[in-house]
Amino acid sequence: MDLSSRAVCGAELLQESGKLVKTTFILRYLQSQPLRRRIHAQLNKGEQLHALRAWLWFEAMALSVENKKMPSKILSDV
Repeated sequence: MDLSSRAVCGAELLQESGKLVKTTFILRYLQSQPLRRRIHAQLNKGEQLHALRAWLWFEAMALSVENKKMPSKILSDV
């Protein structure tokens, strides 16, 4: 067995090992209500954080646009 075929065998072994880990996790997920609840809670936290960041970004953009318009408004009032 040459070096390249050993590398291929090693890569295949890693792929199969990854499939086994994934399958084991899926089975644990399906069997465990507390695990599903914990994962769901973490997903909700992530979604809420994403929504907050999006809201803050849009607020910052609105303030930026408002600040850019302000000097011309001041000049037109004079």
